[in-house]
Amino acid sequence: MHRTGYNDPVKPGLVTFFSVLSVCVWTFALIGVVSVATTIASPNDAAPTRPPSLLAPAAEVDGADAPGLPRFRDSERTEYRQGMFGEQLVTEVQYVGADPMDQVREYYATVFEREGWTVTSASVLRREWTYTVASGDREATVAMKRMDGATEVEVVLVAPAPARDRTTDR
Repeated sequence: MHRTGYNDPVKPGLVTFFSVLSVCVWTFALIGVVSVATTIASPNDAAPTRPPSLLAPAAEVDGADAPGLPRFRDSERTEYRQGMFGEQLVTEVQYVGADPMDQVREYYATVFEREGWTVTSASVLRREWTYTVASGDREATVAMKRMDGATEVEVVLVAPAPARDRTTDR
């Protein structure tokens, strides 16, 4: 029995097209693998001499450290916000520094212990470390990530508002 097209010769143009397509796909796949392997193998935590100017403002922004969660050494405060959410005072602070991620994580592990924080959860997602910590009636999230040669830390602290602030809202 003869199937139509089964014994037909393959057109040379199609062979060339699929050969070029295959080479392109394999080339891009190989470049991607080499790029990923280089990224994984390279020490991306090497500290630059100072934080990149794209991440840090020209001057440190006004504000304060979150109580009980001081900034890591030689970092610059890049954001500060504080406001009420119901009866809770929410403080958000962001820092950027040149220290490698491992040193920053070790620093905050020491801070958690020294300042009486209990780590209630810890996770890593897409190279961002996030810790949720609690101390008494305060809860905070400390997130760290390495970006463009700098370590960025964001602290969000939720605590009951001071007594004087609670009475002025009523």
